[in-house]
Amino acid sequence: MSTSPTSSTTGISTADARPARRTLNLSITPGSSLDRALTLSGDRDLVRTISAMLDRYFAILHRAAPKFSEQELCAIIDALGDRWDATPGNVWNIPREVMNAITADRLDAKWDIDPDTLRPRLDRTAFAERVALAEYATAYWQIATPNSYPQDVI
Repeated sequence: MSTSPTSSTTGISTADARPARRTLNLSITPGSSLDRALTLSGDRDLVRTISAMLDRYFAILHRAAPKFSEQELCAIIDALGDRWDATPGNVWNIPREVMNAITADRLDAKWDIDPDTLRPRLDRTAFAERVALAEYATAYWQIATPNSYPQDVI
């Protein structure tokens, strides 16, 4: 069995692997962003439009994956926690949220990271990089069990 190459910095797969196709029967009420996208696309083919949008979204996330060490990514995911809401406004606040949690929960000691080094690097992240961090955190906290670790999603 072959394995996908991974980034030595983040452990994130660098291959454009596609999961097997499956059929889903969905009933959705589009939010304002999806409604606008569907209107701009002419509502031609709902499934094709949504699939294309998601393909572009995940390509952006893949290319925008921030370059943090595994320990730093674990601290970030840990800091965002399962109660953090990844709205666009909150995504901008990831550096503040992470640094507050590091201080309050001593995540620097838990994950063996230097918060003084992490802070400016977090502050320099672009919005797409912050969205990628939010996606990692959301994915982890959806699968988290007492025996799982943030490394499971990175």
